[in-house]
Order: sequence, then structure tokens, then C-alpha cells
Amino acid sequence: MATLTAVVQKLGHTPKNIRREWSWQNDKQVTLALWSHLVVNDGQEYPNANEGAEGGPGSSEDKRRRKHLAYALEHLHGRVSSAIVTQNPDTTTEAIESVEVGPAWRVTEFNPVTGSFHLKRITFGNLRQER
Repeated sequence: MATLTAVVQKLGHTPKNIRREWSWQNDKQVTLALWSHLVVNDGQEYPNANEGAEGGPGSSEDKRRRKHLAYALEHLHGRVSSAIVTQNPDTTTEAIESVEVGPAWRVTEFNPVTGSFHLKRITFGNLRQER
């Protein structure tokens, strides 16, 4: 089983505090850690009411993710990569059972005040529609 650190490194980032980070940014990409149970519509959408950031809305992790989402929209046409995190089903805490490199997503909605966002999976079909 891959660790979150290994997946984030595979995606080109150097995590500093993996227990507290849920988003990463470099000049070429933004990566978000996304809970697998929140992916909907047959894996095509990820709606987020900003409840998943460690520490909750307003925490340093939440502020960091907001900054990264804003960067993706401004510099990367809203494109983000993902690390899909599956929660251990035997616990009610946010214990990680597995992590894998996830698909690329496009940020379709983002509220910088509340931190809520919505992602749509980038597929060949919807990529062609954008051009």
C-alpha cells in the first residue's frame, strides 16, 4: 500500500508536514488530497462544502488549500491533480486505509470566502468540449 507521502512525491511535490497538509503546489501543478467517499456521479465530480480540511474551515490547512485553489484557477486553467484517500471503514476517525494517484480535475466552482469548491473530472470528452 502506498503512503500519502509516496503518492504526493510521485506527483512531484515535497511534503513538509504530511499529517497536516491536504494540498500541495509547485510551479506546474496543484494537488489535492480527496476523500474517496466524497467523489460522486460515478467518479466524475467532487463537491466540497469545505468540511474535509484537517482542522476545519479557517484552519491553516484550509487557508493553504484556498491559496492553492486560487493559484490553480489563475495560473493552471483550474486544473488540479489528486491523491485519492480511502478512509479505514473500521473507524469513525479520519484514519487512512489507502492512497492512490487520482485523476486530473478542473475546478468549476470556488468560493474564496468560504473555501467551498467543486471539481469535475477531466476526461477526453470534456477536454475536447473546452477547446
